[in-house]
Amino acid sequence: MEGYYKPPSAYFGGGPGSRSRVRLVTTDGKTSAAPLAGIRVLDAGFMLAGPLVGRQLADLGAEVVKLEPPGGDPSRGPDATEPDWQPNDFWKALHGGTRSVVVDLKRPEGLEAALELLPRFDIFVENLRPGVMTRLGLGWERARESNPDLIYCSIRGFAGDGELSGLTATDGVIQAYSGWAPAEPEDDLDPGINPTLTVADFITGSFATQGVLAALVRRENGGGGSQVELNMAEVMTYARALCHAPGLESPSTFVAITADDQRVLIQTALHLAVRMLRVLADEPGFGGLADDPRFQTKEGRSADAEEYLTTVRSAIRRRPLADWLRLFGAAGVPIAAIGSPRPPDRNPFRFDGDRRPLDPRTVVLGADTEAVLSEAGLDRGRIDSIEQARREGTPR
Repeated sequence: MEGYYKPPSAYFGGGPGSRSRVRLVTTDGKTSAAPLAGIRVLDAGFMLAGPLVGRQLADLGAEVVKLEPPGGDPSRGPDATEPDWQPNDFWKALHGGTRSVVVDLKRPEGLEAALELLPRFDIFVENLRPGVMTRLGLGWERARESNPDLIYCSIRGFAGDGELSGLTATDGVIQAYSGWAPAEPEDDLDPGINPTLTVADFITGSFATQGVLAALVRRENGGGGSQVELNMAEVMTYARALCHAPGLESPSTFVAITADDQRVLIQTALHLAVRMLRVLADEPGFGGLADDPRFQTKEGRSADAEEYLTTVRSAIRRRPLADWLRLFGAAGVPIAAIGSPRPPDRNPFRFDGDRRPLDPRTVVLGADTEAVLSEAGLDRGRIDSIEQARREGTPR
């Protein structure tokens, strides 16, 4: 693929009403399928919510450079600075194909280098604690002095103007605050949250990506750079109202075991339960299921939930998984085997029939520092000084 890089102003600096666009062309003359080809992202985030923005923009064709402190992003693991460092699955999924630049923002030479990088990027992402990036000298006001066309994305745990703004936010804490944990769990010691599922980070990061894309459109239309701000508590409160679909609780959603000992999840909201019962009524000994008046309504199934689920599970136990996939599939009843987590093997986005492959490459901490700083115009002496500061630095 043929392409070249120009500063953001070359694409979007045409003033109000400018409609200039980034356009990469393949050797056969066709426009590239990557919508964000030519867009550059400087990712100063850590863990998931911030870097997820870079991951999603990279899937859309953007180039992502990760700006890391001397100790690296904590999700690299404790051995990030060791020569034999190996990426964990989380890191590979989130940062495949990204470049890594290490500068110590606590040192003047590191901060100056970061400010000189900003004009070469379209998007900057950070999700440090409130006030940290400003204290380091790379907050929104300082950043837009370096690049007025910059899209500056900030993600926080809680709103910056509330009494909770200074609290450390984890995914489970945000779920609890925003109502994702059941108010009355079956077990007083069980909050009803799976701490390994970072729902709040993922949803907030996805919302942030939408905000960044909207800001890019506005910039292309002559609006200039802007700051995109989100906090996880507000996003999850908003999302909770949208995601709390009524009628999905047990017994509408349940787990059963097939004849070949496969665990399956079946979800029968609204009219889908009646469909399922008609299929199960064809099983010998279960002919009355479809006509049992207790099971014709949601209220009736809930009132006799124990007998309902016992009967349905007994019927499902009669056939192997393949049969139920065929029968329920033909009847439009949602069913799936419960499997182990699967690693992603392809880019989820498809444009004009084309899908870009996932880039499996992962780089060691700071592998691209010299190259990226050189591209920004820093001379050998300054780069050596920054590298020396990196070796002397400690994780922030």
